Amino acid sequence: GFAALASTSLAQATDYIVDAQQLALRHGHALSYEVLSTQMMRAVLHVENNEPELAMALLEPALRHVRNINGWLTLHAEAFWVAADMAGQLQGLDAAEHWIAAGEAYAHERGWPRLLVLMQVARIRQLTAAGQWRQAMALSHNAELAAVLASTDPHPWQQAMQLPALQAMAGLALALGRPRDALD
Repeated sequence: GFAALASTSLAQATDYIVDAQQLALRHGHALSYEVLSTQMMRAVLHVENNEPELAMALLEPALRHVRNINGWLTLHAEAFWVAADMAGQLQGLDAAEHWIAAGEAYAHERGWPRLLVLMQVARIRQLTAAGQWRQAMALSHNAELAAVLASTDPHPWQQAMQLPALQAMAGLALALGRPRDALD
């Protein structure tokens, strides 16, 4: 699904995920890793297609059951991130906070510190979007986030955290009327 999105088109990637989901449903059960992961991937594709309601319709049930499966940190992080983003767009900060807190709880259960950092970044994004810049700025001074922002580690897992963190901080700087800080 994500590989197809990167190499072909959104429509083709969606076709691949729909086929994978149907195959998973035929050969497994509704709460299996295969079904839940294809639901999460399909939700991300709905976001890419500017269909937030459809994304949330798939994400909400998948994320309620995600604790029952093993899976990739990247996919779970993307799913919680997208759920927070879409809930924020559709229903506001409180709805986004629900999914951020759920992502944090999940990160603690699994022992995934990278997911915790990504949920902190999601919170900064949501606070910025809601105009709560002081709270967003206060969160930006966290030691773990500062380490991610300052990292020169070229590993993809590090950059997968660093890019959204840099984007969130640039968005906050722009919201505060500091375009030069956004460029740093």
